[in-house]
Order: sequence, then structure tokens, then C-alpha cells
Amino acid sequence: MMRGPENTARFARRSREALGFGLAAGLLAVLFLVAFASGRFPVTVGDLLRLIWSKISGAPSGLSETVETVIFKVRGPRVLASIAVGATLAAAGAAYQGLFRNPLV
Repeated sequence: MMRGPENTARFARRSREALGFGLAAGLLAVLFLVAFASGRFPVTVGDLLRLIWSKISGAPSGLSETVETVIFKVRGPRVLASIAVGATLAAAGAAYQGLFRNPLV
């Protein structure tokens, strides 16, 4: 089946949108890991993943209580709150652009 010029343009636009969304999601995942790993108390990405897996599976992680406290009581709430605030600000900005019929929408 041959595509017409309008279908080709629509496919190209959707491909760009999907690529942009994938890049943004990948960048968010990388920054999520960096936010947990950086700070005064060093926590490696491997320690973070091991601790999360141990909480999911119920198996012991073998990490100290200090690492668990830093991840779940200090950095975890801070990182999740920053993601929630960023998402809320993005939604509010998109709503205002739609409300005022800004051409950038």
C-alpha cells in the first residue's frame, strides 16, 4: 500500500514525537539515578538497585541501615517530590498555553 504525502508527513511527525518522548523519558531515568547517587553520603547505582530489588522480593540486601535510611528517608522523598513538582508545573504551563491559545502549544 502506498502512502500519500499527507500520511508520510503524519508518520514523520509521530516518529519525531515518539523519539522526543523516548529521549525525555531516558533522560529522566538517568537523572533519577544520578540524584540518588550524588550527595554527601556516597550511594552507588548498584546499591540503589540492590536495595530496591530486596524490598520488592523480600530478600535481604546485605547493605547497612545507613544506606537504607539515606535512600528511603532522605533522598527518596526529595527526588520523588521534585519529579512531582516538575510534572505539576509542566501540566500547569501546558494548561495556560491552551487557555490563552498560544501558538507554541
